[in-house]
Amino acid sequence: MPTGALVLVLNADVFPSVAGLAALRRWASRSAVAEGGTGATEGAVDPMAGRAFALLRWEWEWPGMGGLAEARSSAGEPSSSSSSSSSSSEASSSEASAAVARILGAGARGRLAARADAQDAWLFRHPLPLRAASSLAAHGSSFGLGRPRCDSRLAEVLGGDGGLTLANPALALPTFHVQAGSSSATVAAAAPAAAAAATAGGGRRVEAYSSASEVPGLGRLVPLTLGWPAPV
Repeated sequence: MPTGALVLVLNADVFPSVAGLAALRRWASRSAVAEGGTGATEGAVDPMAGRAFALLRWEWEWPGMGGLAEARSSAGEPSSSSSSSSSSSEASSSEASAAVARILGAGARGRLAARADAQDAWLFRHPLPLRAASSLAAHGSSFGLGRPRCDSRLAEVLGGDGGLTLANPALALPTFHVQAGSSSATVAAAAPAAAAAATAGGGRRVEAYSSASEVPGLGRLVPLTLGWPAPV
């Protein structure tokens, strides 16, 4: 990986906004080290120096549909239960682009539930500063992404012992979570008590985690940042 490259780490069920990535490139063009290059620009300030993004995800929704499989079916895509021959064939890039366009045309949209204790995407400039890299090596290997409370713990590892300034510009750089399970419309058709419990989190199913399932250790909240942050 070239020195100065911007690295975006996402959970497997999260994808970034193309428009947001384009805006990120424009914002980061003020960098003293161009993305993917090694040449320094005299007087320029790297807005990602000493910083990492901890991005709150948006929920990707297909109104009135039961999730990803139904959205694909509505958009004319094969579902996961298609024949093995079709699933084993590799789609070309043009076919993939057309599939995404059809899904977008099916009425998909994003919804943001503001909170400071959940991040599913992380952005930093390669390489990490030595202090942050050392903190990640010392503490980050004890847990994996996807476990309850891993995001708050990782925020503390990078922003506490790691010394990085964390920002959460989820409005400027949206990342979308794709949930393949029941939609809020499907949940609303359930029994009233079950529907109330399932929609208490803004349409997402609420899960109760035991302390044993959560990542232990000190955590850190990362409030939403309005717009792109100023250089540190």
